[in-house]
Amino acid sequence: MKSNWAKRWGIILILLGFAIGIPGVWLLIAHDRYQATTRIKPFREFPDPAPPGDGNAIYDPYFIQTEYEVIKSEAVLGRTVEALHLDMEWGKRYTNGRNLEKRDAIELLRQCLSLHPIRGTNLIEISVIGEDAKEAANIANAIAESYLDNRLEAKNRLVTSGIDALKEEQQALEQQIKEKQTEIDRLKTELNPPDVAPEQPDPKFQPYWEAKEKLKRLNHFREILSKKNLEISDQNRSPSPMASVVDVAKPPITPIGPNRMLGKILLGAGVLLILSGARLLWRAIFAAPVEVAA
Repeated sequence: MKSNWAKRWGIILILLGFAIGIPGVWLLIAHDRYQATTRIKPFREFPDPAPPGDGNAIYDPYFIQTEYEVIKSEAVLGRTVEALHLDMEWGKRYTNGRNLEKRDAIELLRQCLSLHPIRGTNLIEISVIGEDAKEAANIANAIAESYLDNRLEAKNRLVTSGIDALKEEQQALEQQIKEKQTEIDRLKTELNPPDVAPEQPDPKFQPYWEAKEKLKRLNHFREILSKKNLEISDQNRSPSPMASVVDVAKPPITPIGPNRMLGKILLGAGVLLILSGARLLWRAIFAAPVEVAA
């Protein structure tokens, strides 16, 4: 009975020792991992109004969350993969020299990437974890640059589409002005109205004066469109930044993991448990039974 109890506990201790010791071995033999971090500050194209009596803009968590998704998007991370040739570099490291598919490289990059807000600000921390300190810093900075370029291009596309829409509206307006001027010339020939409208105009000249008033409104609207088009063109020539890099990532000196000390502790504890379990099994199986006197 006592022998069976010792066998069970011996097996339990050995299994527990392996369960604790194997993670310890992994912590001791795993490559060092480094974390590089850059900080960016995205700007809203249309800032939120500040509350009365407060000079600070309203914190919008949805804005930051939206920018998180933009940073993790294929458009931004794909730029980073292309800029640093990560499909080639990681292919050499993980697939025996065969280039990774771009989508696979992007997915690996997402796994290395973590984003964190800085409380009370609109700053975003972009952190990248990797086995090479310099590579981690380069990737973090490249992601920040890709994000800045992506936002600027998105704004330029929006401005360009706005200019195109204004041009189409101006062309339609010019056509209306031309048609209205033709109508006024025809009415002037047919009705021969006076050059200046009297206080009480003759009803037969009414279509002429209404057409002139309509033309006046159309010309005023044309001036407004021209000014708006000029403003947008100026903004496009000198675009305001959509985001800025606050802190550039530098290659970290100290790794963040693995925890070698914890690995030693786990390995030591696992070895002790395995030895203790083996001792119990040895005694239970091979120890000679004690003879009982008659």
